[in-house]
Amino acid sequence: MINSLEAAFGNTVQLAAHICDASIAWLIVLDSDQPNLIAGIGLRIDDVSVINPIVAYIKQKKEGVVIADLSRAKEHSAHLLAAQLPGIRFFSGIPLISDECSLVGMLCVLDVEPKGLRPFQLDALKMLAKQSTAILAMRTSLMSVEHEKQKYAALLQISGDGVHIFDRQGNVIEINEKFCEMLGYKRQELLSMNVADWDAGFSPDSLKDKVQQTFTAPDIFETKHRRKDGTIIDVEISAQPVWIDNQLYLWNASRDITQRKLAEVEHAKLLRIIEESTDFIGTADTEGCVKYLNKAARKMVGIAEDFDVTGMKIKDMYPDHGAKIVSEQGIPSAILRDHWLGENLVLNISGTEIPVSQVILVHRDKHGKPQLFSTIMRDISVSKEHEKSLQKAKEAAESANRAKTVFFDKC
Repeated sequence: MINSLEAAFGNTVQLAAHICDASIAWLIVLDSDQPNLIAGIGLRIDDVSVINPIVAYIKQKKEGVVIADLSRAKEHSAHLLAAQLPGIRFFSGIPLISDECSLVGMLCVLDVEPKGLRPFQLDALKMLAKQSTAILAMRTSLMSVEHEKQKYAALLQISGDGVHIFDRQGNVIEINEKFCEMLGYKRQELLSMNVADWDAGFSPDSLKDKVQQTFTAPDIFETKHRRKDGTIIDVEISAQPVWIDNQLYLWNASRDITQRKLAEVEHAKLLRIIEESTDFIGTADTEGCVKYLNKAARKMVGIAEDFDVTGMKIKDMYPDHGAKIVSEQGIPSAILRDHWLGENLVLNISGTEIPVSQVILVHRDKHGKPQLFSTIMRDISVSKEHEKSLQKAKEAAESANRAKTVFFDKC
């Protein structure tokens, strides 16, 4: 379309020269106030600066100008124009005025022979100037549309998501290469398909309803896609109704979340293991604020399973000397060596001190900076009681041995 408009400019200057029985015609356009010769016949211009005085002259006049013989012109500005156009005798220039009353260009006819213009010739030039103004406006509009299309096409292809656009019936209008790769189809195959051909997350009726709903309002949802080889992948779709060429379509960006879903399943399994562990497991940030406590940890410190631990401090779970062990030994050692192992005491809300074996681990961000601490503690009350019993038995045995030795010494 733009090429046909460019051809129209060439026809315009030919017709203008023919109407005026002249050998030279130029169509000059002002791009960002800079003159640009977009069509011309007759005199060849190697240096575009030649047209600058013409532009200045028309701007000064602000109306159509016809000079039958430049060499006889009395105006100073016309003399300057003649000096810039050696050999040119006849000059006529019609301004191109936009709907916003701005000068956007000019249609000029020149000749090496002096001549006059009849009224019908001048009227014809003015009509050609109006026609050229309209064509210029159309070209600008088309170039803007073309620019938007190119930008849209570029964004479509560079998107990291699988983009697919379809109409209200779910018929594919456009897709990007990422979507082709995601489903394993060739571009031409997908362009002849319907969303129902690959969606495996909705029933046929539910899918139709979902399509119509998202045409009404944007949505982000999860579904499943069936690849060409029959495998099913989990996807997250961001759907957005968009107007393209005065038609409403649905822009969909699909993201393969199969690995994320698998990770979520594994995370849920791990969380169940942690929750069901009989060991105290908890996390805290670098400010000493508790972030998580498992079921066993809550039981050990004496708080309910549904108690919100937000706001709790690490020191709240230890007697003073236990908190001191954590702050002066556990945390510094973990930061230095990534872990600390030792014995400590946990404080139950009843006031009971529970002996524990404790591991503290540090978790760092990508820059190596400590971001989170986790701990695992095991109640060693039984083993401690057993140690006491053994110690008492040992002391009793040693006392008996001493008594026996004294007895035999006396004998």
